[in-house]
Amino acid sequence: MVCRSRFEEVVIPHRNAAFNLAYWILQSRDDAEDAVQDAFVRAFRAFDTFSGNGARSWILAIVRNVAYSALDARKRSRSLEHARLLDELARLPLIHRDILVLREMEGLSYAEIAQITGTAIGTVMSRLSRARAELRRALAQGEVRCTVKRLGCL
Repeated sequence: MVCRSRFEEVVIPHRNAAFNLAYWILQSRDDAEDAVQDAFVRAFRAFDTFSGNGARSWILAIVRNVAYSALDARKRSRSLEHARLLDELARLPLIHRDILVLREMEGLSYAEIAQITGTAIGTVMSRLSRARAELRRALAQGEVRCTVKRLGCL
């Protein structure tokens, strides 16, 4: 059984260093706090295997591993969101897709888009509004499908 007071005496003094390392890896205060908490829980559970030498390097190695795992998970999540956004964008009707891409991805003005597409500015504005609404609706439906699938309903 792990001696709590021994853990607190040996490992807890390094929590600031642990947070600093996690923060510099994750670049987010909240994510760093989560990583440090997770690392300290893991360290507490494994404390009976700790040899007693180099507590600082031992806990920082755990923090580093947890932070890199969190960073990888964040990257995978963003990649999936990005891929899903591109899939839903590709499903939009061409008349809406091109205007949405020109405005949101290329940063063109309504006047520039009107000139490129040969349509009136008012038409550009209404098509852009419809395109955004369709994309929001498609993404929201995708969230429902994903949630239902996770629950085993599909």
